[in-house]
Amino acid sequence: MSGPPETARLESLTMSDLQRLCEAAVLAEGVSIYDGKLIANPARSQRRIYAEVKGTAETPYAVIIDLKGDGRDLEKMSCTCPSAKFRQGGMCKHQAAVLVAWSSAAAPFVEVPEGTIEAKEVERRKKKRAAPKRERADPTELIRRGTATLGTLLAELAHTGLGTLTFERVNQVRELAQNLRALQLRRLAPECLDLANLLGRAMARVEDFPSETYARDLADLTFHIRGLARLIERTDIDAEDYRRLADELLGRTWTESSLTTLQGLRLLDLGYVKRTTSDGFVLEESYLTDVESGDLVKDTLIRPLKIAARQPPKEDFGHVVLEVSDAGLYPGYSPRRIRLRTFTRKAATPEDTQHLLEKVPDTVDELSKRLQENVSDVFAPRPLLGLFRPNHLFAREGRLYAIDRIGRGATLLLDDIGLDVLERALGSGPIQLLFGTVGYNSDGITIRPITLLTGIPPHAVLTSLPFDEPVRPRPQFNAQAMPWRKGRMPFFPSPLHRSQ
Repeated sequence: MSGPPETARLESLTMSDLQRLCEAAVLAEGVSIYDGKLIANPARSQRRIYAEVKGTAETPYAVIIDLKGDGRDLEKMSCTCPSAKFRQGGMCKHQAAVLVAWSSAAAPFVEVPEGTIEAKEVERRKKKRAAPKRERADPTELIRRGTATLGTLLAELAHTGLGTLTFERVNQVRELAQNLRALQLRRLAPECLDLANLLGRAMARVEDFPSETYARDLADLTFHIRGLARLIERTDIDAEDYRRLADELLGRTWTESSLTTLQGLRLLDLGYVKRTTSDGFVLEESYLTDVESGDLVKDTLIRPLKIAARQPPKEDFGHVVLEVSDAGLYPGYSPRRIRLRTFTRKAATPEDTQHLLEKVPDTVDELSKRLQENVSDVFAPRPLLGLFRPNHLFAREGRLYAIDRIGRGATLLLDDIGLDVLERALGSGPIQLLFGTVGYNSDGITIRPITLLTGIPPHAVLTSLPFDEPVRPRPQFNAQAMPWRKGRMPFFPSPLHRSQ
């Protein structure tokens, strides 16, 4: 008579395994669920693990995951949440949460006899069939409901202003922001929370209340919900356009099969930016440009604040060229997100620099045209990120301008620290390239630099500026003391012209 089957020996999942198996955004949500202690009744039978995860429904979602081999790969998985049915085999956040729990500690997963998990699932299905049928929520209807509620609040704020603002209204906006994710509106949620924080400052009667920021946030939210209304009602857009718009307006999670495969790229790293969103996510991005086409892409890592605090930061590529043999491109607007699968790092060559400079706008008129296209598209992200090839710099009355080849200028927005970095960078030679956010002010086109390229190939140097520092109005410049006045720039005898 044979005894019970020997328990399968499984290796523990590492964080690298989780990052390989899960989409970054889904993994981040799974960690939040695990940290929130929303996982109950974990069990294991051989290579099958089971748990119940508390979600937005009245009853917990049942998650079953079949591990493969030594347990570091997946055979198949299922979840009873609505999202899992629309992911075409992709992982939902509840499945990711159970994997996080399994990787953190296998001990809570009670060993049960073979067939127990299957019996639980059969019993659950019987109860579901016996329960009274509930009307299933339509995702489009959820979007309509969320945008309608926010639209009403925005209209009331625009009509009454801040003079009649109450704590009740602030709490309404904050509560709505917290609920928007459940209504399939992940992009809209942090924008709404930003508005709630501004309203809280207004209630506190702070002296430096940013009225321009408040007006811009109201306008951005209004355009966003109008764009959503147009998106869900339009039938005249093709599938690719819908993917692009859905990514920008809804914040969709895409599986590997949804990405466009790219090969043979040479991407120059322009800089690394890190910030924390109002809804508690750390966003780390490396901006890259294709040296052959000048197109911008970004390598992005999004993690909840809690997990980002426990893990090392995303890699900063350090202004090298990435020779990419395999990558996946997400839908969306420029700069589109890219998943770098296989690549090597190389130093940029003079040919790389020359190819890129030939593709970059070198007139303010071209920058203005691109900015106008961005502003006229209600779906497009703000602010516009772009590259610009100036001819030289020009200082006048405490302002600094990037002058194009026909003599027109774009105002550079720099704080004192950024100006110090700029001065040191220009010591290596003339300015060749600017990368940053492009906008308007009363003087015309503005550029807030993130990275600049200075020097003469093969000795050109990329320098990142402190993009996240607060910008102070009208910093004063001492043009006569700057290093380029000492004859270091052979292309321009006086590259920074000063108007008295």
